[in-house]
Amino acid sequence: MRKNNRKNSGWKDVFNKPWFLGINLVILGFVGWSYLREVSHGNDIASQLNDLKRQADETDAKNCDFETLLNKVGTKSFVEREARLTLGYQKPGEQEIYLTNGQSPDASSSAVSGQSNSDLSNPQKWWNYFFGAP
Repeated sequence: MRKNNRKNSGWKDVFNKPWFLGINLVILGFVGWSYLREVSHGNDIASQLNDLKRQADETDAKNCDFETLLNKVGTKSFVEREARLTLGYQKPGEQEIYLTNGQSPDASSSAVSGQSNSDLSNPQKWWNYFFGAP
């Protein structure tokens, strides 16, 4: 029986030593520090993931806006009009005409029977604008 007590008392002696407690505290500190570091890293990753999700949602919203715009302006006539205005596109044989002073080419003929342009009524002005002098 004494041998059995000596075995148990040997382990009890090791567990009761102050250096064993110190080693355990160092190990516990290292494990705790590692755990806190991993928790912090996990929080950083979750934050980055949320930012990426927000950016993906914003990109999806922009894509929907672009698709809507593309459906609105995807017609051939709109594309041709924009090419003419912004890029100076011309079909073969077309000539560009520049109007000066904001007047139409037939502005001198817009006056009817000696009346000045300001004396005409608004419908008469529009008639003259689109169809020339009546």
